[in-house]
Amino acid sequence: MRIMTPAGIVIFCLMLLPVQAQESGTMAVVSGEVTRDHRPLLWKNRESDVRENEVAFFHGPRYDFIAIIDRNDTARVWMGLNTAGFAIVQTEALGLDSSATARNGQFIKQALGRCGRVDDLEGLLTAYADSSRACCANFASLDAFGSAALFEVILRQLVRLTPSDSTLGAPGVLVRTDFVLTGPGGSRGGVWKYQRARELLQIRARSGEIDVPFVLQSVARDLASEEVDPYPLPFTGIVGGAPQGFVPTRTTLNSSRTVSCAVIQGVRPGEDPRLATLWVILGEPVSGIALPLWPASGKIPEAYDGKDGSDLNQTLLRNRGRFYPKKSWPQHLDTSALLRGRRSWLTFMTEFENDVYSTTASVLQKWRRSRPDTREMAQLQYQFSRSLLRAL
Repeated sequence: MRIMTPAGIVIFCLMLLPVQAQESGTMAVVSGEVTRDHRPLLWKNRESDVRENEVAFFHGPRYDFIAIIDRNDTARVWMGLNTAGFAIVQTEALGLDSSATARNGQFIKQALGRCGRVDDLEGLLTAYADSSRACCANFASLDAFGSAALFEVILRQLVRLTPSDSTLGAPGVLVRTDFVLTGPGGSRGGVWKYQRARELLQIRARSGEIDVPFVLQSVARDLASEEVDPYPLPFTGIVGGAPQGFVPTRTTLNSSRTVSCAVIQGVRPGEDPRLATLWVILGEPVSGIALPLWPASGKIPEAYDGKDGSDLNQTLLRNRGRFYPKKSWPQHLDTSALLRGRRSWLTFMTEFENDVYSTTASVLQKWRRSRPDTREMAQLQYQFSRSLLRAL
């Protein structure tokens, strides 16, 4: 762990932009030492008041990158991956100058365009230092050189942690929600999510079997809450007077406020950084399916970022309505809807996603043996998005 002095505070506050809707969520950085294929992972469930999300392609000053944005807002990005294999996600630490942390999106855009290593990110944080203003945020990052880290920006100091610094459980995993652990303040509203995500990931870390499907299907879509553990689905009980089988999603990892999800799979040191992969769900994880994207492809399908927004996002928003059918219970998910029909949504979602993952794993293995074909990357992205839209 490294701690910087007041000269290491990020001055997001000088980025004089309008304040955005509140940003929160749950994120984790996972060391390659505890993943099945020994490649590091980043994960973020993004919670926001802006439900319409897109994925955009950017030409940065040093690196091209792809990132999740609010619809039509290219001034800020909220998580992404660049052609150097560098990736970054963030959460706010609420309760301490949230007007400043709302500007984090512009900083992330700068980082993705300029940083090739985690050390570069630390340098950029230092370069924006100013002790006259303070803000609170958590940033998690990985690169193609074996580095993975979590930064807590907290009231005039910057703390860098690595997954090996995890002293509260199995090493190899660091989780954050909407508070910091190395400084004062924060709303602590995400304590349950923090504890639940840590538990799920650290149990798996002990056996070294964390992989992308596990994070997507068992962590990002988790519906256990402080009130009830609904598993195995469908839940048949009653919680707080809600209709039978409905579960509250205020404090679940898959929250009613979750608007998108990303799992970023890095590369091993020495591998081509262009093979780092951004898996994206452009909607609430339980209502969507993750598809892979590569910045090296040089483009993204129009389904992610069309003239009138993202068709994929709009389709998943309509699909989400199936699981929140009661206007009088807007934060309660109907678990029976996940399993209704001859081929339930839960079955379809899992099978489709597993097929995509299997195909992608085979192609990545081929690309690791030979130079990646960027045209093939672009075509595969297009085929996956087109197949999903047709299936939905």
